[in-house]
Amino acid sequence: MDVVDLDELAEREAAPATRARRGVPFPARRVGRRPRLAGVVAGAVALAALTGWAVVSSGSPLSPQVLGMRGGPEIGWLLPPESANIGLAVVDGDRVLTSDGTTIRARRGSDGAELWAVDHAELGSEAVPVTSDLPGTPWVSAATMDSEWPEQTTVTLLDRATGRVDHTVELPPEEEPVGDFYLPTTLFSAPDDGTLLLATPTGTGMGVAKLNAPRADDVAWRAEVPVTNDDFPWWGPQAVVRGGYVLIGDGNADRLNRFAIALRVSDGAAAKWLPQGSAAAVYGEVAVVESGDTRIAYDLATGEEIWRRSGGHLLFTNDGVIAEATGRRLALLSPRTGEELWPVPSRDDWMGLTRWGDDIVLYQGAPGIVSSEAGPLGVVAAFDLATGRERWRRDLGATVTEVMRGEGQLVASLYRGVPVPGGPGDEFETIESGLVGLDPRTGRTRWDQGLEPDRWSLRFGTRILQATRDADYAFLR
Repeated sequence: MDVVDLDELAEREAAPATRARRGVPFPARRVGRRPRLAGVVAGAVALAALTGWAVVSSGSPLSPQVLGMRGGPEIGWLLPPESANIGLAVVDGDRVLTSDGTTIRARRGSDGAELWAVDHAELGSEAVPVTSDLPGTPWVSAATMDSEWPEQTTVTLLDRATGRVDHTVELPPEEEPVGDFYLPTTLFSAPDDGTLLLATPTGTGMGVAKLNAPRADDVAWRAEVPVTNDDFPWWGPQAVVRGGYVLIGDGNADRLNRFAIALRVSDGAAAKWLPQGSAAAVYGEVAVVESGDTRIAYDLATGEEIWRRSGGHLLFTNDGVIAEATGRRLALLSPRTGEELWPVPSRDDWMGLTRWGDDIVLYQGAPGIVSSEAGPLGVVAAFDLATGRERWRRDLGATVTEVMRGEGQLVASLYRGVPVPGGPGDEFETIESGLVGLDPRTGRTRWDQGLEPDRWSLRFGTRILQATRDADYAFLR
């Protein structure tokens, strides 16, 4: 099964049996409090601008998060900065959608080979379109501003396989600014069943409409959602449909599987179990809501509370693996019951979790975190999923912001800040970054790209997008 059943796993361990080792990786998600740092920065401006596009492709959870790089990273193809700034989107699998001043192109992620191209003039507008994917539907979208932003926007739906123009959707203008900001009306989708959703920011929050068809006036229902927390989906929202609810959250890569809005699919009524200011993570048909240091799990089919826990913070993937770190203790939890399947002592403050076959791999950094200290934020360790026994442990010597599943290997993204001479310690003169390939069985280094200044790496679909010294962006292979 794609989603691991931790309760079944616990039962198997209680009745000893021969387990076959599996080397199939699973995807990762991260949530938790921020660690104590000597220096913390948000990262490069370009990294922040592109993070909203860096979504994981909507493939099987058994697939790698990044492809290639078996012998180390190589440049597969280059993307000029203007293309990244205008429009860059992941399309299902190993494909990338780009937009420059004249043309929208679907490209192969490994080498940039053109799969199809559409001239901007075919969209009926002289404006430059902003591209995005609509997972679960036959389309990708190209949004163009018909007049001075933020007036009414036109979205053209292109057939994802051929680039053929299928529909043109005229979106309503923003009702009024949110504070001092006008934010874009956004057409997006839930990949589970292709539900089309239209988000229109209002003066107090966001209006969300479920569409019956790709037309802004064919509305099944509309809900008004007040502003909540930092996870509120102003830009690039993500959505899933689970247990009769459509769940909506910020589509940034470091917030995937965190949802700030839950609306009933049938009529748009807000779920009582997700209060304003809280966030929920979903495991199958169970939603775990975080509010302060308390987690409450709800059955999505009934809306009833099924368990609650307090203290510590959660670490989780989106395939049913959920752990709790409390002080110097690490425990694997059952999403259905909240019970500890195993607890082990831990001297580390874990922030991230990745699954690899029968192991879980933990690390101490997080996306957007940079420290001038080599440790302890460089520590990576693998634990047996069934027992919690530590398999291996490494200190990579720089802040590990993510450990990704590659093809037959783990790929760690590293950052280190170089402090400003004589500065307060939380300001950096430059930021060094690199990538390291690890053997998932032993933690041994297979290749090391090395730390270089003013370079950043970002997981984009199933590829790594990296800044280069000559200001282009490189897709690695």
